[in-house]
Amino acid sequence: MSYLSAAADSMISLEMPDEIQSLSSVQVWAGLPVPLAGTPGDERDFVKRLGRHAIVDVSGADSSLEVADATSLLTAMATACGATLLTTQTHQFGEGHGLTAIAVLAESHISMHEWPEHRFVAFDIFVCGSADPEPAIDVIRSRYPSARIQVKVMERGSR
Repeated sequence: MSYLSAAADSMISLEMPDEIQSLSSVQVWAGLPVPLAGTPGDERDFVKRLGRHAIVDVSGADSSLEVADATSLLTAMATACGATLLTTQTHQFGEGHGLTAIAVLAESHISMHEWPEHRFVAFDIFVCGSADPEPAIDVIRSRYPSARIQVKVMERGSR
């Protein structure tokens, strides 16, 4: 049995070991199939999914955001995730040097760091519970329609 894994820009097919093939629940951990916690009939040390973490790099960002725009963007991302926004905080590094902003969520956080001199913005979206980072990535794509956007999403959990 093979398992398809979606990487940022490609699909790869992996052959699954016999002991994993027989399990009913499998997730991806560091690009490889790993049984979920609580899989019946297997006593190995499995990953318990605690959250999802998206890393988003925006290259070719068209302009630097003002503080109000960054706060608005993080708020829209939190809403899209289905997360509960607790507070936002921003720090501007001076004219032409970008800013850092963070949204503290009941489900974890969303942060952004921009380097306008390099036309680059880095986003970090970490959510747990029923919140989902994927819709927040769509908000980023809408804000930066002409930029090159690279995304990595991973499961976070405990062994």
